[in-house]
Amino acid sequence: HLAPQSPKRTPQSGTFLRFSGMAFTMAGAIGVAVWLGRNWDLSSGHEFPLGTLLGGVLGTVAAIWMVIKELSK
Repeated sequence: HLAPQSPKRTPQSGTFLRFSGMAFTMAGAIGVAVWLGRNWDLSSGHEFPLGTLLGGVLGTVAAIWMVIKELSK
């Protein structure tokens, strides 16, 4: 009776998974921040989309901060 073999993980696959996870985290942080800013714009009735702009900038800054924090480990 032979046990099924699990696929071997190479260092490259671990690196790929780590960076793809960071990419999804960045996209999520930016997306949520823009969504919150857009909702704020719609509820406040601003003509200029200040919330969307601030959400995009703050989401990008937060995403970059998270990547730097992860890479420094």
